[in-house]
Formats: sequence, C-alpha cells, structure tokens
Amino acid sequence: MNKREQIVDWLNDAYAMERALQVTLEKQANSAEAHRAIRERAAIHLDETRAHAERVGECLEMLGSSRSTIKTAASQVLETGKKYMTMFARDERVKDYLAATGAEHFEVACYKALIAAAHAAGEERIIPLLTQNLHEDAATARWMDDNIEAVIRDYLNEAANRPAAA
Repeated sequence: MNKREQIVDWLNDAYAMERALQVTLEKQANSAEAHRAIRERAAIHLDETRAHAERVGECLEMLGSSRSTIKTAASQVLETGKKYMTMFARDERVKDYLAATGAEHFEVACYKALIAAAHAAGEERIIPLLTQNLHEDAATARWMDDNIEAVIRDYLNEAANRPAAA
C-alpha cells in the first residue's frame, strides 16, 4: 500500500468515526438525563461533527476516493453495542461522559496523525480541512476536561438526593 492509499484508508476510518460519533452526540443532546451543560455542548459539537464528516468526505474526493459505507455501518453497530452495555448502569451519565472525553482525545490524535501523513505524502491540499476538524475537536476535548469536576459533583449530589431503591 502506498502513502496515498494509506491516507485514504485512514480517512475512511475518520469518516466512519465521525458518523458513529453523531449517534452518541444525538443521544447526549436529546437526553433529559444528561447534565444540562453536556446537552448544550453536545448539540454544538453535533453540528461540528456533521461538518467534520463532510470535510473528511471532501478530502477523500480530493484524493479520488469515496466515503466508505462499510466502515460507517460497522462503526454505527459498535456504537449501538456500547449503548446497550451502559444502558442498565445507574451511572450511565458518568460513563458516557468519560467515554466521550476519551473519544474526543482520540479524535484529536487521529487528526494530528492524518495531518502528519498528508505532509509526508505531499497531499498538502487536504491539510486545511483536517486542521479545522482538529481545532474543533481539541476545543471540545478542552471543554470536557474543564467541566469534568462539575459534571461529577452534580451527578453525586443528585445521586445522594435520590430516594433509596426498595
């Protein structure tokens, strides 16, 4: 596999990652159980994530490829599986928040790697699109880091005020 083919493969992974993340963000943005700040940030990042997938699709088209529906479908199945693993947990909100924080940092690393690969392969024309995605994901990762204490504190306060299960 040459450098360009490798980048196309990684871009397909990134496209699938962005499409799968939309499922999680939609869930968070619309969940009455989610912390208010998380719902608001999820709604903002959902719009950004849709744009990220479009930009990655543009990169693929610039390199003469198309978006991978197979990887997208596989990622959505994995996200659905994650949902069922945490849905019976009493602390699902906390686990979802921690998983989302990890996912944002993973996205940042992926875009850094894609930018490095584009430089190495001489595919400079896709770098501005990837850089925009990187900056938006880095901002969301920072927001999540900055708000973890408040989210956990609020969860614990709410849990302490719930009536004990019979």
